[in-house]
Amino acid sequence: MKKFNYLLILSAAFMLCACGGGSSGGAKIATSSGNSDGQTAASGKKSSKFTADIPDLNYVPVSVTLSEGVERIRAHETAESKIFGIYNVLDMQMTDFSDGVCFVSQTHKNQRVSSLSRRWAIMDKEGNLLTDYIYVFSTFEDYPYFYNGVCILSVAGEAMYSQKYVLINKRGEILREFPDLYKVSGFVNGVATGFISVKDVYKAEDGMTKPASTTNVYINTDGDYVFQHLQGKRIPLYRDFQPAQRYCNGLARYYDYHARAWGYIDREGEIVIPAIYKDASDFSEGYAAVMNAEQLWGFIDTTGATKINFIYSKRPSNFSGGFTTVAKRDGGMGSVALIDRAGTLRMDSLMSMNDAKFYNGKAFIAKRNPARVSAVSNIMLVDTDLNVLQEWPDYDFEGYYRPNYTENGVLYYQNGEESFYITDEAGNLMSGWLKAPFRDGVARISIGDKSDIKTYTCGFINTKGEIVIAFRESEF
Repeated sequence: MKKFNYLLILSAAFMLCACGGGSSGGAKIATSSGNSDGQTAASGKKSSKFTADIPDLNYVPVSVTLSEGVERIRAHETAESKIFGIYNVLDMQMTDFSDGVCFVSQTHKNQRVSSLSRRWAIMDKEGNLLTDYIYVFSTFEDYPYFYNGVCILSVAGEAMYSQKYVLINKRGEILREFPDLYKVSGFVNGVATGFISVKDVYKAEDGMTKPASTTNVYINTDGDYVFQHLQGKRIPLYRDFQPAQRYCNGLARYYDYHARAWGYIDREGEIVIPAIYKDASDFSEGYAAVMNAEQLWGFIDTTGATKINFIYSKRPSNFSGGFTTVAKRDGGMGSVALIDRAGTLRMDSLMSMNDAKFYNGKAFIAKRNPARVSAVSNIMLVDTDLNVLQEWPDYDFEGYYRPNYTENGVLYYQNGEESFYITDEAGNLMSGWLKAPFRDGVARISIGDKSDIKTYTCGFINTKGEIVIAFRESEF
């Protein structure tokens, strides 16, 4: 197997990392003293500048235009970097950045917290804390995010241990309260979904009229309930909660809690395709994969007309470049096929459902090599006519290091659950300490060995590899 070198490039995100301290309205993350002393992020105590070495990563094919001798971009500190010394950097946690801000949580000396007691604050990209540590998120899926300057999240209620949902701005100011709301998603295309407590009745399947205690709602960024015709007529189950879905090709999926089925609505909330499908995917290139009552998958167009028959037992991928991947029932390595918009088989023995994500007419495909063991395949870069532009034979698949273009043309390799290695469309590969993909112009990083807390750094870098915000263990 061949070894390759890389180049690193970044884009923007914030997921779990460790950090903390601060006071309300314009407060700052604690500096190396571990206390909130009113200093700005830029004035926090800095350690000596450093340039992080890029970890070696073998057996990953580079893209077609990578020239030899190109210098790899490394995560590096600049005069503009905001460096903070904090207590227990390993426990610093952060959410992804969205709309220019994120949520951070830091514990202090001798403080022990659980996920239910951990408090979070809002931080901007300058490292300024915009609120106190007052927000509590019970699970990872409840971590909120901002959209057009507002966010729905939970705060402490009047009663002990109680919570209530509110709509806030980036300064933490409450714009609306939702006393009856007890489950909610983030905003997608300006709409959030949730459950509220109600005093109503509904007709059960046995024909009996029964009391209803819950219904689903849609909420806009002003805090108003909208799309009321989509509210359920029966008690939704908490485990069935479905968050707001994005619009693709002008339509978004919606879940009918009465029919317990999926359909599609337009941007005004009007039903375009009724909820008759047991499961459904987003539209892509005019087609969406949907599951019928027999639990078989096929494809429909934006009018609801069947375009590819319901013959697939497993969820197909979304269309890309005129192709989609479908899985065979037997499973295992090399059990994925590539079909076109007519449902015609175009390529067999693919290794992954995540293959064939086209960008600017190119995509990577991993095809099983029948002459070798199951984990060994040929990696190919192909065009939309499936002509092979470049090939890397005998590639050790091993379930990781699968190259694929994303929607914005960035090529990701994922090493394990969190380590991402990225290339640009030109084929320049960039490998490094990324812990999540880029969002909002920055990417989360984790540099150094966590077993040596004095050398460990977490934070964010920009697309130039410049450290924007970094958190390190305080020297004092």
